[in-house]
Amino acid sequence: MKPKLTKIVLIFLTGWVLTGCTTPPSPQESTIKGRILFWHTWQGTEAQVLNDLIADFTTLHPGVDVITVPVSAGTIVNRFQDRSVSGLGPDIMLLDSRSIFELAEAGFINDISKQVDLEKQPYLSAALTAVQNNDQLFGIPFALHSQVLFYNKTLVQTPPTSLAELQTRVAAGEKMALDANLVDAIWGLGAFGGNIFDSEGQFSLSQGGLINWLDFLQQAQALPGFILGTDTQHLRELFVTGQVAYYVGASSDLPALQAAMSGLPPVAVPAQVADETQTEAEVPDTNITAAPAADIADILGVATLPVGPNEWQPSPVLRTDAFVFSRVSSPQEQELALALAEFLTNAQQQTRLALEGIGRIPAGAEIRRNRNLPESTVALVKQIRTAVAIPYAIRPIWDAFVQEGGEFNSGYTRALQGILSTSQFIDESAALVESQLGVETPEKDLSLYCPTSGGNEPITLSLWHALPEAEAEVMAQIAQNYETLCEGMSLEITALAADSIMERYIAEAEAGNGPDMLLASSRWTSRLAEMGLVADLSDTVRPEDLESLIPETAVAMRYQNRLYGVPQSVSVLALLYNKEMVDSLPISLEELLVQVTPEHRWALPMRFFYGYWGLNPFGGFLFNSETGLIEEQAGLVPWLTWLEVAQSRPGVDLTFDPAAATNAFARGEVAYLVQGPWVLPQLREALGEDGFGVAPLPSGPNGPGSPILQVEGVMLNVNSSELSEEAVAFIRYLSLPESQAIWLDTGTHVSASVVANMEDLPLLRGFQEEAKLASVVDENSKFAAMEALGDTLYADVLLNGVDVETAVIEFETAVQALSKTQP
Repeated sequence: MKPKLTKIVLIFLTGWVLTGCTTPPSPQESTIKGRILFWHTWQGTEAQVLNDLIADFTTLHPGVDVITVPVSAGTIVNRFQDRSVSGLGPDIMLLDSRSIFELAEAGFINDISKQVDLEKQPYLSAALTAVQNNDQLFGIPFALHSQVLFYNKTLVQTPPTSLAELQTRVAAGEKMALDANLVDAIWGLGAFGGNIFDSEGQFSLSQGGLINWLDFLQQAQALPGFILGTDTQHLRELFVTGQVAYYVGASSDLPALQAAMSGLPPVAVPAQVADETQTEAEVPDTNITAAPAADIADILGVATLPVGPNEWQPSPVLRTDAFVFSRVSSPQEQELALALAEFLTNAQQQTRLALEGIGRIPAGAEIRRNRNLPESTVALVKQIRTAVAIPYAIRPIWDAFVQEGGEFNSGYTRALQGILSTSQFIDESAALVESQLGVETPEKDLSLYCPTSGGNEPITLSLWHALPEAEAEVMAQIAQNYETLCEGMSLEITALAADSIMERYIAEAEAGNGPDMLLASSRWTSRLAEMGLVADLSDTVRPEDLESLIPETAVAMRYQNRLYGVPQSVSVLALLYNKEMVDSLPISLEELLVQVTPEHRWALPMRFFYGYWGLNPFGGFLFNSETGLIEEQAGLVPWLTWLEVAQSRPGVDLTFDPAAATNAFARGEVAYLVQGPWVLPQLREALGEDGFGVAPLPSGPNGPGSPILQVEGVMLNVNSSELSEEAVAFIRYLSLPESQAIWLDTGTHVSASVVANMEDLPLLRGFQEEAKLASVVDENSKFAAMEALGDTLYADVLLNGVDVETAVIEFETAVQALSKTQP
């Protein structure tokens, strides 16, 4: 049986709406007596909190003497093993789940399943899974912690809630420190829809979450304010000293951060027993603590980690601290230790732990409602909802997976550094995990692709498209393969002319007819959704169906935050170059201008669509497609001014005839061309596969070029909504790597899937990489109207000689006037 990975599903109501089921000891129980030794790894403020709770226990039981000894986390396991072999050591310890696994496997701690009634226990199942192996129970969960986003309130007022917002803030000058160590960075996998293991415990890195997360990190670290590193202490110091506004760290670091940022000296707590010749009884737990300054809450903020595209939730590792019990203790000592653990995990003590705000929250499932929970506790409660528990049974696989210096970890580091491509890393890692860790690649669940298998009535689905001839042939082949795989499914594929397909579809759909599915550009998604002619797929398409895609492609097929199509390919502008004429690729616009000469020309098509890519590098442009108003236009004047100056340079050919620009490049007359993948067949025929290349658009003062992202995707006719399950099943089949591989053979299909193998297809890969930097716009009817005015703006400045600032004011005025006439 393969181990299962349990994701945390915690139902925390606002203010922790839960009540305790375990009561404090009654007076008659205070007759218990004895002495026990307690080791733990908590330090400073958190150790003082623990000591206070233990003091309450000894107050209720004056005959019990609990000797607490703090021991460093790095030595506690070995020290305990050494003492246990001699019949000594603590009776009870508070340990992290990884240490518990190590001691349990070595036979040093008790299985307490017979002493603890799990039918009545108040512990969270996600916490128990870390210390429970089938019927064996090796610990009583006490506290949970994970990763959170710390932010400096003196530098920023609020934390970013999404990765996109974080990028925007960093680009605007704020700074972020992010730990790139594998275990500390793996929270981003969930933010891109991925999992390390699926619900059956299967390795799932062949999916796109990790690729997209690595791509995000590589793009982000190019920003001056985004500090990515593996020296955790250095990153923490940058945050403490106010050099960065944001820091992703362990929630358990909170007390130390509070002390450091409030100007207090470090809390002095013995890391371990100072003298090996002393007994534990001779070394009291002497915590020297001081409460943080009263205004630390005005300095240090704690928030949940930012979400990713499609509202995907980050998935940090859940860490569980639990009480474990020595096998060499006497029965009386074991009874006392168990009584102490049960007291510390009752509802009243767990509520007290929650109120302390030490970056750890109770592992108890039943906590009293309290409106006075600290900000840090509230944030951690929310974060732990999406954290990933590492079950006891899967611990060996997990430890090998994240082992420092191990093959996977080394591959991850090389991919992050750009030494190894992300797709190569995924391929190598999947093979590694299967061969060395024994985790098999799961077989496909045919029910996801063949909804009629199992005796249902035959179903016919129809699909219209306007693909070029080569891709049309591939579509027919994929349809035939699907019919062979899925008995009872039949597909009717119809190819129509690109200049008439939308007009015909609209007419048919408005009449209640038309195909079941439409493969078309995202330029039409919002407009068709506005007209009510395509179906909302938000509740039919699973998050897993989108995980392997470039994240922004799904966003491009949304309308009013609802999904109306599933992406298949991307179409974006990029910089094409003639390999015989270009020795080194320019990174910036200024570098490009230096290389452009009358002998090495640059053909630059113009119109609003063709010129959009330069707006973000010069300050940005944002149009609200719902209101029809421009919300940001800082990039318009400087970009148009740059173009106006550039077109006077010898060798710069600005043209409003894209076909003429492409023809000139095909004839070898120009060295550079800005165009999309639709010109690849013409250029291959003219220059050969190896005669030209595709590179990123050059950057400007504020960042890289960012063209409009256009996506070819499958939409469902609103008149065929009853076939949504069947249609989505076929769409899933279209998105499979093997289906995408057939598409790639056409040489023009730039897959929207990041797991499609494009290593040997540099032209297509170049466009796909540019798509990851592209801008998503909602191309509804209001955007289309604004775009027409934008065409006039570019023509006025670059053809008619209108003053840039005057032309921009006239453009903005026209857009505002138009918004008042639109519904």
